[in-house]
Amino acid sequence: MIGVTNELVTALQFARSEAVKRNNNVTICISDDGAACTGGASWEDGWIVFDDVNANAVVDGAQIVRTHSQIGGGNTLRVTAGNAGNFISFNGNGFPRDTAGGILTATFSICDSRGATAGVARTVQVGASGRVRSSEVITSCT
Repeated sequence: MIGVTNELVTALQFARSEAVKRNNNVTICISDDGAACTGGASWEDGWIVFDDVNANAVVDGAQIVRTHSQIGGGNTLRVTAGNAGNFISFNGNGFPRDTAGGILTATFSICDSRGATAGVARTVQVGASGRVRSSEVITSCT
């Protein structure tokens, strides 16, 4: 779980820093093929980070700057709080925004194959300012 947590934190921080560096929207979204946003709720399928010049959270052409394949080990990775779902876009100021420019927040929960019986999970939070942080929590994993 710690490895998956670190990989997600790194990807989110990378997307944010690229948005600021490029002074443009950069989006991270669920992708099971490494080429397009595939939607759904299962971040464990993998994700891509791409330069989202038109801020529509859709890969348009060769904009992909980083990919991450499916995570293994029986881990699950889901957004369990906040208003983000299958993507998070960062604007040129590093703030998380939706396609209409509204503020996005997210809490990702990472659970391993023990699920609810273990009661321990990791979370990654993306705040309205764009700050990304992780922590261990006692929770029910489903």
